[in-house]
Amino acid sequence: PRPVRRLPQHSGPAGCPIMSQFYDRTAATAARLLANFGQPISITRTSGGTYDPLTGETTGQTTTTYTPDGVLLNYSAGESGELRAAGVDIVSTDKKLLCAAFEVDPVVTDTVTVGGLDWTVMRVKTLSPAGAAVLHELQVRR
Repeated sequence: PRPVRRLPQHSGPAGCPIMSQFYDRTAATAARLLANFGQPISITRTSGGTYDPLTGETTGQTTTTYTPDGVLLNYSAGESGELRAAGVDIVSTDKKLLCAAFEVDPVVTDTVTVGGLDWTVMRVKTLSPAGAAVLHELQVRR
């Protein structure tokens, strides 16, 4: 029988240069595929500001927009059922957005614009083997 090839053990990209290079290449491949087959998206993050309880308004907020490439997909019936079974709040109009890793990790309070439509991020799942972000899977809702 053929010997089993084992990958080196590591504690993270900094601890293993070979694995770090591998995950960097994997992230670059994911970004290239999303650029070729996806579309530009905008992820907007609003932070800071002061809330006035008398008026119910927040002022002085800062908005930052990131523009990775991504692809918006429907959840399959199987995926929806698995998510519900795991306790995730998912509705039939929710979409799965796969996007390339970018400067920061997306968070639930971000807003995503795809094809001129705004979506609210409901859940974030980041594929980050050994701590190197490769791809983000977002559950988005209109």
